Amino acid sequence: MPAQLVPFARVEPAVPAVWHFPAGILGFPEVKAYRFLAAAPGPFRWLQAHEVPLAFVVVDPWLVVPDYHVALDASALHTLNAHAESTLTAVAIVTLPSQPADPPTVNLQGPLVLNLDTGLAMQLVLAHGPYHTRHPLVAPPVPAP
Repeated sequence: MPAQLVPFARVEPAVPAVWHFPAGILGFPEVKAYRFLAAAPGPFRWLQAHEVPLAFVVVDPWLVVPDYHVALDASALHTLNAHAESTLTAVAIVTLPSQPADPPTVNLQGPLVLNLDTGLAMQLVLAHGPYHTRHPLVAPPVPAP
């Protein structure tokens, strides 16, 4: 049985307090440690670099596309130190437009996959499939408590 990937909205990533991205995030390979902060009441979170002034707005991709699917290969599972009992989740980076009239988008092609058991994380690039880097973001519903 492969590692289980669960929607981010169903977990509260309080432990560990710091997430380690061994390869960094695309464009920021030198930044390896991040933490989650609540952006405001609702489905969005800040993913803030632990030691430098850098942050991303992220959202649970299953709130944007309910049938979102992420396939993890052996290399990704190794990077995440994941095994059959591991619990994994994913978030997607939200891009806020430079022009106020433009809608925000979400990167469904490059999800951030998190191992809730180890605190290891990585950005996965889904090179083939239906997802792209600028999926229109319609305000997702606020998950029930």
